[in-house]
Formats: sequence, structure tokens, C-alpha cells
Amino acid sequence: MPRSREEEQQVFRVLLLSSSDMESSTHASARIERLDHQTGGRNVGIIFLLHEKGGSENGMKEYLKLQMSLMSTSKIAILPLASVSHLLATVQSFQRQLCMVPPSKKVDAPHELLPFSNVGDAMTEHTRNILSDICHSIPEVAGAATTSHGQEQLKEWLSAPHPNSAQGVIDFVRISRVPSPRA
Repeated sequence: MPRSREEEQQVFRVLLLSSSDMESSTHASARIERLDHQTGGRNVGIIFLLHEKGGSENGMKEYLKLQMSLMSTSKIAILPLASVSHLLATVQSFQRQLCMVPPSKKVDAPHELLPFSNVGDAMTEHTRNILSDICHSIPEVAGAATTSHGQEQLKEWLSAPHPNSAQGVIDFVRISRVPSPRA
């Protein structure tokens, strides 16, 4: 099934299974494994028929067993199918979900770069949060780290739980010569 009209068409491979297919679990497992390995686990899915005519009433039970068996080993999407007549609607609904572009996450660059703005041990999340509260940009961190008053403030604020955190930031600014706001 094509993933979208705009981008290059991609093939999404789907395996149709039902509770009767699960009677020979090794055969079903081999089919699922083959599907998973064809594309490295990308663009594959399973549509599982819950109620088949003349079949057993174990559809939901087998569906849940399949989900449990794949949960730790594979990320294959498993879609429940109530009846064969709903196949097209199920596939179309799934295709629409695949084509949706997830909203891009706004990255706060200074906040994301702060953990790398020190020398020595990795900066803890707690230290990063405190530092981002008192300095709103990398140049502000540089400004604080290059003045004696700023260094005292950094040492005061960043002393707990790691007393060397402030010195790691100060050393980083000194070594890398990050421009301060007044430069």
C-alpha cells in the first residue's frame, strides 16, 4: 500500500492472519519473521481477522497472544480486523495514519546544548535545569563564567548535589572561548 502521494511511494507489506493460522504457531512465526526480515522491520504490519466464518471463537484470544509474543521482539503493527468486509476500511484508516506528518518538535537549542557545555563529568539534568533558569543563552553562561561575580553565582547555584559542576562550566568557557554577551 502506498504511504503518501507527495513523497516517493513506499511499499508497506501486510500479512493477513486469523486464529486458524495460529494453530500451527511455528508456521505463523516463520511467516511473521520472514515479513519482518524482508525490510528490516520497516513498513510491515499484520492484519489479524478476529472472527472468521466457521472458525473457532478464539480470535480475540489468539490476537492477544500474538501481541504478547511480539511485544518484546518486534515493533510490527498488528491491526485487529472485525470481519473481512471491513478490510478495505481498516487498510485505508491505517494508511491515513501512516501519511500523517507528525508535528515537528520545537528544539530549545541552548537548553539542549547545555549538557555539553562543561569539562569533566557529564552535566546532570538537575544542573542543566538550574543553569538554564539562571542563564537563558549560551552567551549568558559565558558572561557568567568569565567574571568573578558570575563565577561566584555559578558556584553558589550549582554547588548541590555536585560541587564541581560550576567549575566544569567555567573551565569549558575558558577553554572554548565562548563569546560572552558583552564581547
